[in-house]
Order: sequence, then C-alpha cells, then structure tokens
Amino acid sequence: LALAERAASPLVLCGAEFHLRGRTRRAQCGTPEWHGEDLLLRVRWNTSLLFHRHPGELRFDETLDAGEDGEFAHRFLAAAGAAAVPVAALPLVDVHQDAAAALRTNLRGEAGWRAARRIWRQFGKKYPPSVRRLFVLRACITRAKLRGDWRKVARLGTGLLCSGPEQWRFGLNAFLLSLGWFPGRWVS
Repeated sequence: LALAERAASPLVLCGAEFHLRGRTRRAQCGTPEWHGEDLLLRVRWNTSLLFHRHPGELRFDETLDAGEDGEFAHRFLAAAGAAAVPVAALPLVDVHQDAAAALRTNLRGEAGWRAARRIWRQFGKKYPPSVRRLFVLRACITRAKLRGDWRKVARLGTGLLCSGPEQWRFGLNAFLLSLGWFPGRWVS
C-alpha cells in the first residue's frame, strides 16, 4: 500500500517465494519496477502478487481457465494508461505446491494458450517484433510442454535459445517436463 501511494500507481506487484519439492525459488525480488518488454515477458502476474485500485467496470475474464490474471493486468494497465508497474521487491507471498497439482487448470496447455493468444492480439502490437516473437514462442513451448510433446518443445526450444542465454532455464524446464521427468510437480 505504501509503495502504491508513494508511486501513485494504479497497480503494484510484489515478490514471492515459490516452495517447490526440495528447493525454493524467488520471483520478482530483483527489480523495483517492470516496464517495456518485461511487462510481456518477465512479470509474474499471479493473482496473489497483484495489488491494484478498484478497477471500476473492469473484471477478470471468467471464460479464461488460466492466464486470466495476466490478461486482466494488461487490460487494467491499458485502461489506466500505465507504462510501468512498481514492485515491492521482497518475497511478500509464499507459494506452496498444492498436493493436487495435477488438477490445476493452468497445467492444461489449451487454457493458457487461449489467454496468451488474447494478450498477443490485444496488446502485442505495442511491443517490438522480436519481443512479440519471443512471447509467442514461449507460449507455443508451454502449450507443447503441457501436451507432453517433447519433440515440438525441442524443435521450438532451439529458436528460444537463439533469443538469448537467459532463456535456457525456461527451455530446459519445458523440455524435461514434456519428457515426464517431473510428474505432478511445478517446474519453474
């Protein structure tokens, strides 16, 4: 709340600590603000990490089974005319793996694919072509990963690795998950 008031921002994010089997990962703890291409490629739009003003008539799209938080955030930022999002870069939220992880909606490839397509169609044009390409490539890899199509993940992953060395973790995790190495586990 203090950050939102100080920054006069309609939306702020916080960091999180993801407690996975045998390891813990922090997200959004290294930057005080997201802007530009990071809003499309790097932000964790998890609902529990969003803090925003009352959106008026704007609502989460209940027809989306996954990715609705990111799609809402993009619409919210566009409606507010905000180009950057301040981050309380501390792990203020602890996220634990659910025992029923296999039942999670966002582990079904088509659900996330629908949200990614909508974000790309509505907001993609404001980003450079290279950023749009990387966003679509990551969405395609995620879809293939959740289908267990390791051949497609491997084929698409070569293009991802050409996009920069920071993409190796995403590509490797997608490939290993598509092979079935982590059944019922989150891979992040």
